[in-house]
Amino acid sequence: MMQYAKLAGISALIVAVVLGFILLGRDDDEQQIHRRLDKLEQLGSKPANETQLQSLGAARQIADFFTEDAEVRLIPQLSRTTDRKELTGAMAGIRTRVSSSDVSLGNRTVNVSEDGQRASVLLTATATVVIGGDSERHKDRYLIEWQKVDGDWLISRVQPAND
Repeated sequence: MMQYAKLAGISALIVAVVLGFILLGRDDDEQQIHRRLDKLEQLGSKPANETQLQSLGAARQIADFFTEDAEVRLIPQLSRTTDRKELTGAMAGIRTRVSSSDVSLGNRTVNVSEDGQRASVLLTATATVVIGGDSERHKDRYLIEWQKVDGDWLISRVQPAND
C-alpha cells in the first residue's frame, strides 16, 4: 500500500512539473511578444531630429520583426505580401515623408497556440504624425499573427481587426 502511495505521489509531482513548464513557457512566450511590441512601438516613433541614416536603420530593424513573406494590410482594401527588403524600403520612404511620429501599441490581447509556435495579438495602434507641419492622429485596431522562427517571434500577418 505504501508503495502505491509513493508511486501516486511521484506521478502527481511529474505531472505538476510538466504542467508548470508548459504554463511558464507560454507566459514566457507572451512576455517575449510584449517585449517585441514594446520595441516596435519605440522604433515606430520618430524624433523630429532623426537623421536619414537613423531612419534607414530604424526601417531595417522594423523589417527584421517580420517573416520573409509577411502579409501586411494596414488598410482594409490594400493587401500586400512583401519581403523584408521591400518592407525596409517602404518603411524608409514613410519615415522620410514624416517629420516626427509617436506610436503606441496598447490594449493588447495575446493568445499563444498550444504548440507554442504561433500566436495572435489583438491591439489598438495609435499614431500621431507630423507631416509638413500638420499633425494627424490615427487610431485603429489590428490583428497581428506571429510565428516562432528559430526561437524568435516574427510577424507573419497584419490586418485591420474589423475584417
